[in-house]
Parts: sequence; structure tokens; C-alpha cells
Amino acid sequence: MITGVYTPTEGEIYFDGEIVDTVNLAEKEEKKIVTGENSSVVIVAKDGKIYFEQSPCPDKVCIKSGKLSKNGDFASCLPEKVVIKISGAEGNEPDAIVY
Repeated sequence: MITGVYTPTEGEIYFDGEIVDTVNLAEKEEKKIVTGENSSVVIVAKDGKIYFEQSPCPDKVCIKSGKLSKNGDFASCLPEKVVIKISGAEGNEPDAIVY
């Protein structure tokens, strides 16, 4: 028996160290958020995941971070001062899996 299948509940979007938006990852509809130093960073929340879709930064590390789906996952675009992070209710992610 395997116990502990949990779904993250929300994605948090930070700009310049301040939270600017919270996205419910349980919603089925795609949501696009535009933020950043020049309002040129596009973040997508879809199918229980959140990710950077577009950014003007030169190396695109934020986009290459991929789709975040687990509680505690985060990615950042440092040139644009944007961080996305997955969070949820305390205890939402299992500490251990028991077989």
C-alpha cells in the first residue's frame, strides 16, 4: 500500500520580493499573468502546474526551469526580479511514503 498522493493548491508570484498574485492550481482554466521589471514576463498556470512562458532575459534560465508541480518547487527570473513558487496547506506534501 502506498500512502500520500497530494496536489499542490496554489502558485505564488513575487515581484521585487513582494507577492503580487496567487493562483489556484486546482482550476481547470489556463491563466496567464504578466509581470516583471518591464511587464514583459509571462507566467502560465495550467493543469496543476505553473511556469515561465516568456521573458526578455538573455539566458532564459527561468523558462528552462520547466513546469513546476510539487509543493515547494520554485523558479526565478533574476534580471526581471520575478519568482514563482508552489505552496499549499501545511502538511499537503508527504514527509515519507510507506509501502
